[in-house]
Amino acid sequence: MRKEDFSLHWMRSAGSHWSRMTREWVDLPDDHIINMHRSPDSGGQGSVGFFPSAQAVYEKDLTAAAGETVLMHLDGAYEHAEVFLNGDLIYQHPYGYTGVLVDLSEKLNAGENHLRITTSAIHPGSRWYTGGGLYREVTLYRAGRIWFDPYAVFITTPEASGSQARVRVEAGICGVRTAAEGLLRIKIQDPFGNTVAMTEAAVSLDAGKTTVCQELIVEEPRLWSTEDPQLYQACMSIQTPEGADMHLQTFGIRCIEIDAKQGFRLNGVPMKLRGGCIHHDNGMLGSAAYPVAEARKIRLLKQAGFNAIRTAHNPPSTALLDACDKMGMLVLVESFDVWRYGKNPLDYHTYFEKWWDYDTSMMVLRDRNHPSVFCWSIGNEIMEFDGNSNGIEWGRKQAELVRSLDPTRPVTSGVNCACGRPEDFFRSMDFPEMDHYVNFVENGVFHGEDLWGAATEAGIANLDIAGYNYHFRRYAMDREQYPDRVIMGTETRPALTWENWQAVKENPNCIGDFVWVAMDNLGEAGMGRVIWAKEPPKTFSWGVPYPWLSCWQGDLDMTGYRLPVSYYRNVVWGLDLGIHLFTRHPSRTGYNCYGNGWHWEEVFSSWTYEDEWIGKPVMAVAYTSAEQVRFLLNGVEVACVPTERMIARAEIPYQRGTLTAEAVHGNKVIANDVLQTARPAACLSLDAEHMTLKTDGKDLAYIRCTITDQNGIPLVLDDREIHVEVEGAGVLQGLGSGDPCTEEDYGTGRRKAFRGSVMAVVRAFAQCDADTIRVRFTAQGLAEAECILSVAQVPGKGE
Repeated sequence: MRKEDFSLHWMRSAGSHWSRMTREWVDLPDDHIINMHRSPDSGGQGSVGFFPSAQAVYEKDLTAAAGETVLMHLDGAYEHAEVFLNGDLIYQHPYGYTGVLVDLSEKLNAGENHLRITTSAIHPGSRWYTGGGLYREVTLYRAGRIWFDPYAVFITTPEASGSQARVRVEAGICGVRTAAEGLLRIKIQDPFGNTVAMTEAAVSLDAGKTTVCQELIVEEPRLWSTEDPQLYQACMSIQTPEGADMHLQTFGIRCIEIDAKQGFRLNGVPMKLRGGCIHHDNGMLGSAAYPVAEARKIRLLKQAGFNAIRTAHNPPSTALLDACDKMGMLVLVESFDVWRYGKNPLDYHTYFEKWWDYDTSMMVLRDRNHPSVFCWSIGNEIMEFDGNSNGIEWGRKQAELVRSLDPTRPVTSGVNCACGRPEDFFRSMDFPEMDHYVNFVENGVFHGEDLWGAATEAGIANLDIAGYNYHFRRYAMDREQYPDRVIMGTETRPALTWENWQAVKENPNCIGDFVWVAMDNLGEAGMGRVIWAKEPPKTFSWGVPYPWLSCWQGDLDMTGYRLPVSYYRNVVWGLDLGIHLFTRHPSRTGYNCYGNGWHWEEVFSSWTYEDEWIGKPVMAVAYTSAEQVRFLLNGVEVACVPTERMIARAEIPYQRGTLTAEAVHGNKVIANDVLQTARPAACLSLDAEHMTLKTDGKDLAYIRCTITDQNGIPLVLDDREIHVEVEGAGVLQGLGSGDPCTEEDYGTGRRKAFRGSVMAVVRAFAQCDADTIRVRFTAQGLAEAECILSVAQVPGKGE
């Protein structure tokens, strides 16, 4: 089928009520909620970041030839999508995350047609920010009478090594009216476009749909891996007396083996999964899944040391999986956060029984050709997983359905043993200071009561890999009790990074660890917040007040800026043999940092504080694998302390100048890190990740604006407001910061700096006479800064 981008120039009507909508032209992907006003009265409250519920209508014309087959791929529409073609309702789908194919052919007219798609995002219906509308790409597939079903193409590599690979190609051919013979041709091209295998065969085609299968041999293949993600393409065509069609499918050649004795092997090489959970939003862009934004997310996570992600708790965008394929990021794809037992009044449980098999099928059929996908998850912390509400049987049915559609990948689920008993939730988990539901990083760890019963074991029996959420202490115990069980830490807490990774390393039955979360996300507001106190707090509320915006749990903040915990994690993983220096604010000296375990100690990459703190103690914190750390202030040693769990701390009297941390191992300095006191703020420093944009309506430039002194040293605590204006061939698509708690709305062109910076995202128009984009940054008391981006015309866009 011929693939056609259908994302440009939609007329969108959107608002908080059907009777109060505004109309404007938009390009997809589009999240119509992200720029709406946040309010403490939001129906979803902090779970969705205090954003409102809203509805939208998208309209666009399309042309079709007489007898043409046209399929529309909606990669994601949030939510309760209804598709109208020429006034007729032809399709409905309640779930907001599953990619689906909608056959438009029957109701198409030869010539012009009118398409209308409605969505409705109503809360409380989620535990995280959802966004709303056609937030992922829309694609058309066109063909004549005979066509390849894009969801019925399945390419596997039953045998794959560096010397030879056996490639199995399965395809569904549709539209045949009378049974006949057809000629099937398949050609495999390597990553450089060279043909490395081909076959031609006569196939018998039944009326309707026929599945055909061929096997090819590729000699000396270039294997897909996390370090060298090589991609192949299968070019297939069919000729019949009634017509012909062709289809292109990208795939990878690789071999994954998993067992409890040798763990996870990719192409025969043992590895541990350094994983992170992510939600689907892109910070200031909301849920809009721009391919560049999705690729940037994966690139930043790779740079931060991750080799695997978990798409919590829903299927991701195709764009994100494409990026994972190209960059070598392994993916655990998850279907649902709930089954029949809900966690919110309006969440998926209200239509699970009717739609679970369809949505599960669409997830697997869409994503099973991605070499990055190594495992399927049928749910997260499912409330009936312990056997209540017939949960064991529902788990069995879902696992069996997944295996019937893809027998090559294992099935898991994120299990928390007390999900069916909320009153036991806290007692079952790895919580220090359990009586108060808080975690003091420097305290010992509570060994929770074992509430894992026979019913939970029955649920795990449905799985190929047992996903343990917050139960790393079971790894060693279950290694003895269940010697053939493969375990994966599907969620772990940042505050116990050291403990979790030690358990992963020491137990071959555990193939890896997925921290909650890898990148900060909108919603689940304030879950990673901290409390500074001298004694443990009596309570730690799970609900947070407005204006909390994000969860504040990530290794990266919402702009992609690496936070201190990310540097620590790389040290613990053994990827970073250097040292990273941070400090607490002087006002925190003498206080302890408390949280709920999903937090990290609040420290800054700064040695710039007000003069009132001169001479007063400041806690310096260094992360390193070295034996000890030597701290020097203006060249003079002021402390030398041993590391504990790869962290060294020392209180140092504050003086302006240079603070240095030296990593000492075997009486030798192996690395150092330096913080310098900044002078007064002098300028806005710009760092654009790309300087040239394509005019495809989707390309983005990320520009970080940082407040610095005259020497370029950031002023991390400067929070003055920064204004951004864009002129020329583009638009300011988003402006935000990493601030997890702010009353600011998106879409205003203004944002207060957080830790000294903001991030602007500029999108190029699909069609414009100008050949540059001028981006201007201003802030009170500082000189204006400007960035000029160039644009490269893309032929055929702007229709």
